[in-house]
Amino acid sequence: WRPRLPRFRIQLPSRATEPTRHENEAETETNTETRRQWPRMNSMALIIVFARLVALLIVLGFIYFLFATGFFSGFSTRLPGGLRFDPEDLKAFLQSNVDPMRMRASVLHYSHYAHIAGTEGDYAMAMDVESMFHRAGLESVQLDKYYVYVNYPRKDGRAVQIMDTDGKTAKWTAKLDEEERG
Repeated sequence: WRPRLPRFRIQLPSRATEPTRHENEAETETNTETRRQWPRMNSMALIIVFARLVALLIVLGFIYFLFATGFFSGFSTRLPGGLRFDPEDLKAFLQSNVDPMRMRASVLHYSHYAHIAGTEGDYAMAMDVESMFHRAGLESVQLDKYYVYVNYPRKDGRAVQIMDTDGKTAKWTAKLDEEERG
C-alpha cells in the first residue's frame, strides 16, 4: 500500500469556434475562459502536507533555538560550552594575585643570560620555563624541538650568498640590511 499523491492536471483554455454573431466581445471572452481551481486532494495527501509543515516548523524552531541560546558564539571563545567571563572579575583577580616583586625577580632571572634562538641559553631558558610550569601544577607540559635556520650576528659580518662551483667566489649576495629612506 502506498499513499497516493495528488496529481496536478493543467487544463488550458480551449478556443471555441468563432460564433457567427458578435454582439459584445467582452461577453464572448468571459464565456471562453475557464476558472482556475485548486487541485482536489484526498485525506492522505492532506495528512502528508500537514506532516511536512510540522517537520519544517520543528527544524526551523531548532535552528532558532541554537542561535538564540548562543551555541554558535561559543566556538569563538576558548572557554568550553560557550561560557563567558566577566572582565571586571578577571581584573580584580589579577590585581589581587599578581605580586610585583615576584614579577621583578622573574624578569631579572630571565634577562641575566643570553637566550638567542637556537643557542644553549635558549635551551636553558626553555628548561626553566618547563620546570616553572611543572611547579605551578599544569597537567600537560612538553618541550617541542624545532630545527630552523637562524642568521646569527657575527663580528666579521654576515652574508647570504650563492657560491660558484669552486666555492670561493660569490655569484649572488643578498642584501640583509635595508637602506634608510626618509
